[in-house]
Amino acid sequence: MISGPARNAQRGQALVFVTIVILAVLLALVTMFSMGQLTTEKMRLQNTADAAAYSAAVAQARDYNFSAYTNRAMIANQVAMAQLVGLTAWVRNYDDTFRTLTPQVSWMARGAVANILWTPFVSALKGISSGLKSGFNSVAPGVAKALQLIIDALGIGQSVYHYGTAVTVAQTLGVDNKFNTILGNLTGFDLSGLTGLITFGNTYDVVKLNDPNASISLLGLIGFAYNTYKWFGFTEAKDPTLAKGSAKGDGTNSERFAKVTTSSMDGFYDIRTRPYVPFPWPLPSVLVDPTFLVGGPMVYGFTMLLFHNGGTELRNNNKTWSAMDVTSFFGLVTIPIFIPPFGPFINLPILPWVIPPFGAGAGGAAQAGTSNAISSSGNFNRDNPAGNKSAADVYGNSYSANAIAAAMQQGKGAGTSLATSGGLRKYREVADTVQVTDTDHQNTSSPPIILEIEKPSSSITTSATGNLRIGRGGSSDATSFCSLTSTMRNAPPVTTTFGQGNLDVGDGTASNCMRAMSKAEAYFSRPTDLFARGDGKTEYGSLYNPYWQARLLPNTTLEQAVSLLFQGLNFSSVASAWEGSTFQSWVN
Repeated sequence: MISGPARNAQRGQALVFVTIVILAVLLALVTMFSMGQLTTEKMRLQNTADAAAYSAAVAQARDYNFSAYTNRAMIANQVAMAQLVGLTAWVRNYDDTFRTLTPQVSWMARGAVANILWTPFVSALKGISSGLKSGFNSVAPGVAKALQLIIDALGIGQSVYHYGTAVTVAQTLGVDNKFNTILGNLTGFDLSGLTGLITFGNTYDVVKLNDPNASISLLGLIGFAYNTYKWFGFTEAKDPTLAKGSAKGDGTNSERFAKVTTSSMDGFYDIRTRPYVPFPWPLPSVLVDPTFLVGGPMVYGFTMLLFHNGGTELRNNNKTWSAMDVTSFFGLVTIPIFIPPFGPFINLPILPWVIPPFGAGAGGAAQAGTSNAISSSGNFNRDNPAGNKSAADVYGNSYSANAIAAAMQQGKGAGTSLATSGGLRKYREVADTVQVTDTDHQNTSSPPIILEIEKPSSSITTSATGNLRIGRGGSSDATSFCSLTSTMRNAPPVTTTFGQGNLDVGDGTASNCMRAMSKAEAYFSRPTDLFARGDGKTEYGSLYNPYWQARLLPNTTLEQAVSLLFQGLNFSSVASAWEGSTFQSWVN
């Protein structure tokens, strides 16, 4: 048992141990707090990068879908233009049938049956056909010009929206803020007032909206510039009126837009023969009058046949919609045969005696687009886009089944064009559509957006920042910032036992910045459960269907390595490596 002065001398020995333990525990708590803060902020920064990259990809997907919708609208209006041209030609032919053709053949309709079925209707419909022609001639040019304006507006809208998307992506990523910072550091100029008018400040900056202290890094800015370059090359404005195979058109697929447009037409567009005629003609196509069989010795019209052909063509390198309709009259006549010794006469139809078209026949034509002559050559063939239709197939087989009337109408021409620019117009589509095999050039995804963002470590509350700062109080590096001229802020080396800042653990961030990478892309996928194809095939990416969506992608090892390499480089480290190096000596 120790007592007296010796006992008093041992008091306070545990204080040294407790003090050391408390300092160790305090240092551990401070370290855990800093690690927790850095981890939380790293997760927040990664979420911010993902949100910004995904939002940018959504903007690009919307651009592709907008082009797809407007392409469909352009096709719909082109179909309306072609139908308008076809209806105008049909109405003109309908009127010409009553005005020039039927008067020449009415002498055949003198039998009891033919007279009842022919004369009253011809008289009534003659006035109706004249009114239809007058109405179409007055209204059709205005409607055609309106359709032309709509199609041109849709094409302009595609371009405006497309280039506006580049600005939208820049707004989403906050490119203007980084650009202003770099420009200000280099030149001292501040263009934030000007760029703010374009980007509306931080209103659409997804990075700032998620984390006010974060911004796109210099590497992210380079990635944005590269993606924008690739993105502009992924789609292009194509001109379907250029010569087939033109490098400035669709290459070997130069007739894609024309094929889609003509394939969207109904039967009235292509071949306007029966059953579209004789409607609204009230008579049957073939009128047979049996009362001619017995009677006086005369040549009668036993069979009266109205024969019509018509169709609409896309010609003149897709610059002109052209339509022609022709109608001819054919009749099978009887020959009187006397039955001896006293008669009667029997008027028997003689085969194959067919009366050719009387007079000029009936015809009508119209066109919209660059004025171009009606011709049996140079007409687009959607079944074989590499070539043109055969002469026998054009205008509803007019040149093969109704050759005389077609040749006469060709000589008359189509008259004044309903609209000077009524043919196909420029449209936007993926640039590379040439497929050598079934698996190449699928265009199922656009160029990916590789984004890196950063935030100053000084904006993260740790033991080394603000009022919580332990050690180094008031030193010049108390506020860290993102810059290639900043050194890595690690814990200082312990030089003396009681040196200032020995408890400063630092944050270890590269160039005083925390960074996060993300990657996203717009991709094409037609949902088979909602919009399944009838042929069961997989549809490749195009700007004809609005099935573009956005998705996040994992960054590749190479992309991560570039980011790490870029973070490890700064002007100070490069300058230090240069000083005293062999290369410097060699240069000097």
